[in-house]
Amino acid sequence: MASGRRSVHRVLSAALALLLVLFLPGVARAADRSDVFTDIHVVQTDTTINSRMEVSVAFTVPPDVRAGDTATIVVPDTMKWVAATFNILDPATGAIVATVVVSGGTAVFTFTNYVDTHEVVTGTAALEAVWDKTKVTEGDVVDVDFGGFTDTVTINGTDPAVPTTGKRLFWSDPTTQDSLSWVITASTLSAAPNAARSVRFTDRPADGIAIDCASILASPANIAVAPAPGGVIGAYQAWPAVDYTLECPAPNRPNGFQLVLRNVPPDSMVRVMGDATITDPTLEVYRNIADVSIYGQEPVVVKDATRRFVVGGKATGTTTQTPTPTPTPTPTPTPTPTLPATGAAFDLKPYLLTAVGLIGLGLLLALRRPAVLRHRRH
Repeated sequence: MASGRRSVHRVLSAALALLLVLFLPGVARAADRSDVFTDIHVVQTDTTINSRMEVSVAFTVPPDVRAGDTATIVVPDTMKWVAATFNILDPATGAIVATVVVSGGTAVFTFTNYVDTHEVVTGTAALEAVWDKTKVTEGDVVDVDFGGFTDTVTINGTDPAVPTTGKRLFWSDPTTQDSLSWVITASTLSAAPNAARSVRFTDRPADGIAIDCASILASPANIAVAPAPGGVIGAYQAWPAVDYTLECPAPNRPNGFQLVLRNVPPDSMVRVMGDATITDPTLEVYRNIADVSIYGQEPVVVKDATRRFVVGGKATGTTTQTPTPTPTPTPTPTPTPTLPATGAAFDLKPYLLTAVGLIGLGLLLALRRPAVLRHRRH
């Protein structure tokens, strides 16, 4: 009897599994459609080790791509993506065609229902990348491969340092763009010393950034002087704390600083450097200005700016035309039901449900019958 019950359970389980396979709707899964890309290339062919590079992307969406499908671009191992999240828009309507998330080593395009309602969808996007300085160096000629789309880019060398008064402002990490670094230099070459042999830096950043005061003192080498006889710069040496005064933040510029070095020899290069925090992340351009006074002379204005990397994209498509349905004539009712003609639409669901039910009922009755007969004999 127990084995009979187990047989019934197995049969009913198989019947239920058949029903689930036939009638439950399939779970929709996003497909990888990286075949949409028709061109990927680096716009710049000559760069420096610190360059940011625009990666131009073109794509055409095949008709079978659906909302939720994704396409991925993997950055070559010699480069790093600049992290970003943005939408690819239809410029005519503002509709979102796809969303793009650039993070780590991938740029992932996720298509919206725009591709379900439009055909002949084509578009472009601009991504940003920088060199991975642990993998390449100045003078390299680098072959980059974006999933079969190849390019050759040269990394030019930079000019050797020359004694000059100037300023640099740049992203601390260009892949995240969340903080800035800066360097200010001053040359005492050919300058007549004053009594204190002083060099004064007054930094006055524009709105949107603030000097990180702690970063200036984070390393003794951040306030340093190097000999530069004849214009040849030697090694920088940390300047003794007794020979400089730092005010940060500056009294008249709360997001800047003032630094005065004393006893600076002639024919020297003076350097101060540190970091800056972003106080307004909505700006596209960040600027920093400094006044540098050498040996009490009229200040020299030095400045630099850095731009936030801007990415984006656009795409267009033709609205899918829905055909006008042909009116269906009202059929004449037939008194006697007939089976549908071969090839006509036929719903098997009620018949299979009935069949499975009858099978189950028959098996249950078959198992109960021996018990009924035994009861009658007694």
